[in-house]
Amino acid sequence: MDKNYQRNYLVSSYPIILPPPARWGFRSEGKALVGFDKDNGVLYEWYALSGSQFKYYPLIKDRKYGSTLFQLLKPAQESLHQKAVRMFGHT
Repeated sequence: MDKNYQRNYLVSSYPIILPPPARWGFRSEGKALVGFDKDNGVLYEWYALSGSQFKYYPLIKDRKYGSTLFQLLKPAQESLHQKAVRMFGHT
């Protein structure tokens, strides 16, 4: 990978209707309710006591649309003063 690029990216779009899990279970000392797929992989995690975090882990094969892998250039490093000068023209 070129040193001017940070990492690889992949953009995906998934249906808004989430698939039902094959089974539910608890883990992390009962802190997370977990939905498993038919292959026993984690599909969902819900943490009720952590701001009701809900995490969804879709499979890449289930995406509706998606890009191929691509790279973005690293952003330029500049100080706050340099950015203010660039944006507002003050020295």
